[in-house]
Amino acid sequence: MEAFGKLSGRPNILQISHEERPEQYRGVPILAPVIEVLKQVSRYTNAELTAAIIKSFYTLFFTTNNNIDDMNDVLSSTYGQAEAVTPEDLAHVEVGPGTLNLLPPGVDVKSMDASRTMSTFEPFTNMMISQIGAAIGTPAEVLLSRFQSSYSAARGALLQAASNFKTRRTWFARDFCQPVYEAWLAEAVAIGRISAPGYGSDPIITKAWSNADWFGPVMGMLDPVKEVTGAALRVKYGFSTGERESAELTGTDYDSNIDQIAIEQQTWRAKGLEPPKADNTGGNGGDNDGKILAGEE
Repeated sequence: MEAFGKLSGRPNILQISHEERPEQYRGVPILAPVIEVLKQVSRYTNAELTAAIIKSFYTLFFTTNNNIDDMNDVLSSTYGQAEAVTPEDLAHVEVGPGTLNLLPPGVDVKSMDASRTMSTFEPFTNMMISQIGAAIGTPAEVLLSRFQSSYSAARGALLQAASNFKTRRTWFARDFCQPVYEAWLAEAVAIGRISAPGYGSDPIITKAWSNADWFGPVMGMLDPVKEVTGAALRVKYGFSTGERESAELTGTDYDSNIDQIAIEQQTWRAKGLEPPKADNTGGNGGDNDGKILAGEE
């Protein structure tokens, strides 16, 4: 199949992969560098789990201090039995509170050593997971979903992971979402469903009509007050827009939020109440300048 159509010039195939070098025709999975280590960690974890389960059992081992010939003599003289002790001979032995059992002469009982500890399991696995996270660009705290350090360290780990995720989202949106959207838009314009003057006649106008922003799921907020304050400052000084911050912080549509806020404020005023105002970004409503203005009033 040809990569591009002869008549339309549009792509017939979408190859979704993250190429790392020129002339690379196959994608490399994100877990490719660590797939062997992951398997070994899984085996080690299963082995430790099995050992812990066995350790919890109360197991007894029966040993003899005599060889087979001596045991035959003992059994022959004591029980009238000329055979060595077998597991079936010890089937009547029971383990329980206050239980007494009579064992054949020369048979001793030993319990399994329960002194085995797993003191090295957690440090070892944590170090291996840290190496796996470093190889794929994701902090170990995010891989384990365990944030036990300070707020700054936890936020740094989330931001580093979010940076990696956003990069891969950008690649996926560029290689898949945008081409699919452009193919849909071209068909919609061709059949008259959407009116786009100049579409298809000028590459610049076509590109303008096809422009789109893609946002993925929002990243969690450790401190909503600081996150919202930072977003408000970015919008205030032109480093971002309300639409982008709304999509990235809460995953909502900025225009829909404004419409709903207007309706809610009308409801407050209809009840004779003043709508609440909150602004911690400085200026007339900020913590610093706002206090000064309030004192002057």
